[in-house]
Amino acid sequence: MRKIKTKGLKIKVRNVDRGPRYAIVLNSTLDKSSTAQALAEIFDCNEALAEDVVKKTPLVICRDLDQSVASNYVKRLKGKGNFQVWLESAAGKLRQMNLKQKNEDPAIPTPHIRKH
Repeated sequence: MRKIKTKGLKIKVRNVDRGPRYAIVLNSTLDKSSTAQALAEIFDCNEALAEDVVKKTPLVICRDLDQSVASNYVKRLKGKGNFQVWLESAAGKLRQMNLKQKNEDPAIPTPHIRKH
């Protein structure tokens, strides 16, 4: 925990409860080349890394996601292999290969603030 200079004031730092976190798990695949190509398109990785990921199944593709975001990724990868959404606590024993997400659009648009 970080020390915070408070000039004598008592401040308690509380962790923000974001709710349960989810992970995307790749259990198996039939066509490794099409799965690797889909991973390279959807996540921020090159083709060689995607092929390496597909060789090491079963494994965790991406962690620390909301349920809606994780289910959207699984829908996009649906025909390419056996992708599933798991609770992050249940996916701890699997091999971890955390791919970066592509920043396609910002989640919350920044409001325009007028200065007087």
